Amino acid sequence: MRKYKDLGLKYREQDPRDVFCDFSFVTQSDASWEYPYEKLAQIAQPENWGFTRGEFKSRYPQQTYPILMNYLNYTFLRLQDLNLIEYTDDSTEACLNTGLLTKMKNRVST
Repeated sequence: MRKYKDLGLKYREQDPRDVFCDFSFVTQSDASWEYPYEKLAQIAQPENWGFTRGEFKSRYPQQTYPILMNYLNYTFLRLQDLNLIEYTDDSTEACLNTGLLTKMKNRVST
């Protein structure tokens, strides 16, 4: 299986072959690029997914969920190293345990 460098695209010039998935799917006309993270944050137990300290907040001025995005990226990379991502036979879909829990304490898998 291919080894990816990131869960999703982080910058425009990034080689799309280095990323696992592209979250830029069309949802609603008013939905932002953070829509998948927003939905995940709503499902998961309440957490502060944004930075409060100015020094970190200034590094992610356009992001509402920078902590969640970084957490998911590093979780993905770790699970990839451990071969803990399940793929369909044709490798068009995958499933992984995010390590997050719902409000009812159920695991959140994607």
